[in-house]
Amino acid sequence: MDRPIIANYAKLTIHHDAITALYFGTLGKPGIVQIAGTGSITFGLNAEGKLERVGGWGYLIGEKGSGYALGRDGLEAAFRAHDGLDRNTKLTSMILTHFQVNSLPDVIPKVYHSDHAKEVMASLSKLVVQAADDGDQVSQKIITNNAVHIGKSIHCLIKKMDMHTHQVKEMPVVLVGGVFNRFDLFKKQIEAVLQADGVKANLILPDIPPVGGAVIAALREEDLEIEPSFQAMFSKGIEYLED
Repeated sequence: MDRPIIANYAKLTIHHDAITALYFGTLGKPGIVQIAGTGSITFGLNAEGKLERVGGWGYLIGEKGSGYALGRDGLEAAFRAHDGLDRNTKLTSMILTHFQVNSLPDVIPKVYHSDHAKEVMASLSKLVVQAADDGDQVSQKIITNNAVHIGKSIHCLIKKMDMHTHQVKEMPVVLVGGVFNRFDLFKKQIEAVLQADGVKANLILPDIPPVGGAVIAALREEDLEIEPSFQAMFSKGIEYLED
């Protein structure tokens, strides 16, 4: 006789994984999470418990602001320079070195014949960041364009969820994902877009690991309040387990 994996007395709730990402930044309170890893999504929860999203529809439709988008834009810029359609960029030589090829067209089969094309493209985002650090204007523009898109997505979600009406002094916006390891390159443009649209946002880079969001979500399902001391206590517990 097959046994259930979860006991029938246990309470089971299924959520989009973005809700745990939100909670480990807001400690269970309403707000917005901007995920920018290999893919991207802007996800929010308002005071009435309504969930809404902008983006996150898959890389074939559009995930601007993601590592994939940065990498794809970088590769496109290199090919535009190769074709003479746009200015030269340091990305060209960096991409040749990355793929260990002698000419840019040799990159094509490595991308199109890969079983993990999305991940291959996202890996190029590091080259875009490096080139931007080195003063490459093409790479800097790519980062600016994606940062602007992130800002617009956050503002769009605030409007969709009518979150302005709740008189929040500063909208908590949790920033999650590898792209924000270099938040310094995106911060100015994101803030500029939000400020231009009259949005006062508190951009949060969480201090606790993502698993903390799942713990908070479980506590919220039981209508338990999250004490301000949770963050310090949870971090201390993780350090104890790692030791």
